[in-house]
Amino acid sequence: MSTILFGTQYPLSLFLGTSIVKNMWVGDALVWVKFPSDDIIAYYKMDESSGTVYDSIGSNDMTAYDVSYSQTGKINTGIGFSTSGAGMEASVSGLNPTADVYTVSAWVNLSTLPSTSEHNYDIFRGTINSTPWENIELSVTTDNKFLLSILDSSDNFGWSHTAEISTGTWYHVVAIANGIGNKSTLYVNNSSVSGTTSQASNIRDADNMYYVGNDYVSGPDNFMGVIDEIGIWDRALSANEVSALYNNGNGLIIPMLL
Repeated sequence: MSTILFGTQYPLSLFLGTSIVKNMWVGDALVWVKFPSDDIIAYYKMDESSGTVYDSIGSNDMTAYDVSYSQTGKINTGIGFSTSGAGMEASVSGLNPTADVYTVSAWVNLSTLPSTSEHNYDIFRGTINSTPWENIELSVTTDNKFLLSILDSSDNFGWSHTAEISTGTWYHVVAIANGIGNKSTLYVNNSSVSGTTSQASNIRDADNMYYVGNDYVSGPDNFMGVIDEIGIWDRALSANEVSALYNNGNGLIIPMLL
């Protein structure tokens, strides 16, 4: 083992089960690690048994419609979506994608495939008050692939997962929407997906209303399956942080949310 020097920072993470500690003393040196809880705006454990789906970070609680609570989740329980009226909505403060960058992370498990239902499954959508009505959409398409769509003032740019997905399997999807330049990224199970190289330098401004499990309440693009552990960050997560959240497919319990 190498000698630890005083006053030197070391990239060390300590895992406790599925949890991670972000800073600690090792000998005489303080170890500090950039951690997925930094700059987090909202986090939804999806562990409720009824009613409101609470934001574990602040007050960006979600209103749920026609969902199934207490479903088997990736970590503890998740929320199920099985009807066209199922969905959740929240006005999330602190996001301005035209000027900033933000990240959305979720675990999803499909009960049926979009190719069978003949419509896309929306996981997360940010809305605007005019056509085309959204500025970011994370979905599963009718060819059974994950898709991240970013809209600027005139065009739609997409990052599509190349492999088809299956039912009854947990997938970790991370969408990084970058309003500063051509740096948006889609991760599926800790692997980044290449996308278009022609994204404009901004994303359509949003009204801060966001939907989970549908494109809007009782919309046509309802998700079919279970969604769990939704996080929203006011910055781009690094590849290492995405890997920490994926945690070798086990998911991550963020200590500050215990």
